[in-house]
Amino acid sequence: MSKQNVIGSMIGKKYARLTVISAQSLSNGGAKRHLFCRCDCGKTLTTLAYRLRSGNTKSCGCLKLDLLVRRSTRHGMAQAGGAYTSWEAMRTRCTNDKVQSFKNYGNRGITICGRWNDFSCFLADMGERPPGMTLERIDNNGNYEPSNCRWATRAEQARNTTRTRFYVIDGVRLCLADWARRQGLTYLCLFQRLQNGWGIRKAIMTPRMSPPNARGNKWKHVR
Repeated sequence: MSKQNVIGSMIGKKYARLTVISAQSLSNGGAKRHLFCRCDCGKTLTTLAYRLRSGNTKSCGCLKLDLLVRRSTRHGMAQAGGAYTSWEAMRTRCTNDKVQSFKNYGNRGITICGRWNDFSCFLADMGERPPGMTLERIDNNGNYEPSNCRWATRAEQARNTTRTRFYVIDGVRLCLADWARRQGLTYLCLFQRLQNGWGIRKAIMTPRMSPPNARGNKWKHVR
């Protein structure tokens, strides 16, 4: 049987989670060696015929994700850390009024999108949690949903709380610690300047000063 006949015979057949809809070429006039398929989950993709026949391609990618979720849950992802732990913690602080953190989340009206009631959907949207990172809402007053969440370091998340104060100078918005780092100052220096009544622009934009040297030179700005 010729290759084209083999391709034609595959149309309408199901390979794992994929059902072949039609054959197509990816360039004008090229051989129709690619197959347009629909996955059981509803998504579509185009793949080479031999990958279906050999079993290398079994789904749009959802099968791999389902196996990951199943394996992770089976081996106790909640104890091992990772996305599952973050997902459970998110649900707890938004829905369990018996935990202390509920007052800052569920009690403030922070909700979880319906899609994320299913852990597999949460994992599909966010991916596995990178080492050392936690789940953060970009808008601290917004809800838990794909467009408002990301994995962030604890330092990044600490800056994104209702208690963090930001200062805007020349269109740049940073917290005090980040302004200090940007200007080559220490946080303590900036804090003390503000405590001493300096205006915010003067406190941030004034260069740090070096102490007097052994020859008795006065304090001077360090450029």
